[in-house]
Amino acid sequence: MSDITTNLTELVYTTSTSLDIELTSNIQSDIGWFSLSFTFMITYVSFAASSNNMVANRGHLARAGVIGVLLAILAAFGTCAVGIDFVNIVGVMPFLVLGVGVDTMFVVMSEWAEHYDETSVEDQMGATLEKCGGSISIASLTDIIAFLIGVTSQFISIRNFCAYTAVALFFSFLWDLTFFMGCLAVHGQRVRARRCCMTCLVVPDRFRKWKSPERREEDESLCEKVPQLLLKISMSDAAVLTVKIVIILLFTGYVGASVWGIYNLQQGLVLNNLVNDQSYFRLFEDWNREYYKTVLPISLVFQDLDFSKDRDVNAMYEVFDTFQTDSHITNNSLICWYEEFKKSMLFNDTTHEVFVTNLKDFMFYAPSLSNDVTFTSDGSDILASRCHFITGDIPDSTDQGNLMLHVRELAAESDLNVFPYSAPFIYFEQYVMVLPSTLQTMGIAVACMFVITILFMPHPIMVTLVTLNMFSILAGILGFLYYWDLSLSSITMIHLIMSVGFSVDFSVHVCHGFISSESETRNQKARDAIRVAAAPILNGGITSLLGICMLVGSESYIFRSFFKIMVLVIIFGLAHSMLLLPVILSLVGPKLGQADEKTTDFIKSVPPTIQNGHSKMPSEDKNTYYLNHAYDN
Repeated sequence: MSDITTNLTELVYTTSTSLDIELTSNIQSDIGWFSLSFTFMITYVSFAASSNNMVANRGHLARAGVIGVLLAILAAFGTCAVGIDFVNIVGVMPFLVLGVGVDTMFVVMSEWAEHYDETSVEDQMGATLEKCGGSISIASLTDIIAFLIGVTSQFISIRNFCAYTAVALFFSFLWDLTFFMGCLAVHGQRVRARRCCMTCLVVPDRFRKWKSPERREEDESLCEKVPQLLLKISMSDAAVLTVKIVIILLFTGYVGASVWGIYNLQQGLVLNNLVNDQSYFRLFEDWNREYYKTVLPISLVFQDLDFSKDRDVNAMYEVFDTFQTDSHITNNSLICWYEEFKKSMLFNDTTHEVFVTNLKDFMFYAPSLSNDVTFTSDGSDILASRCHFITGDIPDSTDQGNLMLHVRELAAESDLNVFPYSAPFIYFEQYVMVLPSTLQTMGIAVACMFVITILFMPHPIMVTLVTLNMFSILAGILGFLYYWDLSLSSITMIHLIMSVGFSVDFSVHVCHGFISSESETRNQKARDAIRVAAAPILNGGITSLLGICMLVGSESYIFRSFFKIMVLVIIFGLAHSMLLLPVILSLVGPKLGQADEKTTDFIKSVPPTIQNGHSKMPSEDKNTYYLNHAYDN
């Protein structure tokens, strides 16, 4: 058909498989963006972790972290291929998992830099995981559980996507705890031995600037120092009151805009949005909407009818009358094989056997009706038959969903075994189910996030703040779908499920940093939380943005909508965790509680020779000891 051209007319066409073919073609043509996005991500990660100190340089460590995430993605594809069908939406999963994995990597590296006072790599590793293990576990588990809940969705595409993503996130978390931690230990041994990051040879004494870091500032790159500096200035004593007022006013406006967006948010999905602008299917749909009414054929499928009995035939005509008089159906639009058969000379309903025999002869002369009757395998009986009606003009997706429910109710009023069907019903199902399904799935996910937060962060104020933060971010994402010109559909529903887990991630790191701070005032504890969490959160967010930035030019609606929602998730997550949450914590955050004081006193009471389960060398012998024994077994 695509090869037919004339100088007088322009031909457009579609088939029952056109949408699937075009959608698959779009996804496959955009797969190349993944390699380009991966290149951007690994370049930024390498830059953000690098420094001019060839001993402390963490570039290789950062690249190892990205490789670990890629291994997790491959493991997920291999595992899910055993019994879970690949659907087109799974194409966005690698971008998602890369962002989560890189964020975890930055958090671990940031915490690692806090513990250079430890006398061994083992002690430093133990102290690092003791401090950040809880936050990265919460972040990973909330993401995994959010997608596992998505597996319960009524939509197959959503179930399969969530299954692939949950498995990938699980492997990413597993790789972080094994592969990346192993690379971190090797990195720590190399650094303490003053070995060059490129050659792994001991650096000569004349390169005094290339040395093992002794405090956090000596291990940080420019990308880690700048956000801390800016936030410290904004949270200084001189500016803190003004900054707090401005932030609260901004977020008040944000909440108002979100509520307005939610109020105006539309439901449904325009099918031609799923294909690219050059697609023949899109042109067909555009012309069809512009020049023709949106009318639908409704088929009534009958089973277990005996057409030789007046009772069954009269009941069938009662169903016809019900549909003919309905306001949604065009008058006199009935198209039925039975009506045509009655007009023929072959019609005979004296017995059921004669009726069936003559009907088969009639179908030989009326091939256009042959698809409306299905006979049993031996041809002795009618298995099912169908008749058709035409609806009125129904262009709105919400009205289309309501129409589907309405004709089902009309059919259910009859005692006959009859059900209505139309090919577009497969799309109308999501118009009806997407809102309750989205609310149900997100509600369960939020409840699970709440339980996980209680288990890993057992402080009522912190649990409350993380939960409120999550609701605020989710409200913003839902509301700003309206401003992004997106509607609530099965496609955006997937992204909303994804955002439930992400809305917790950034907040958890800041709250954990606040609780871990040993400062006495709330303002100082908030500054400490920013100092520890700002750089990894911001760099993780920037890395995720770089990973999806190439999708802005994608021809696929799935990829473009994923890009738009991910931008909202990242920006709102960063804004809440780095601006709003520190302000709230500085006002109502918990002070050091009795339980925390006991824990602190207990840790301080442990002799230094056995803290973290390892012996400690005297500080004056530390450098010499690691220079000689860093790579000992």
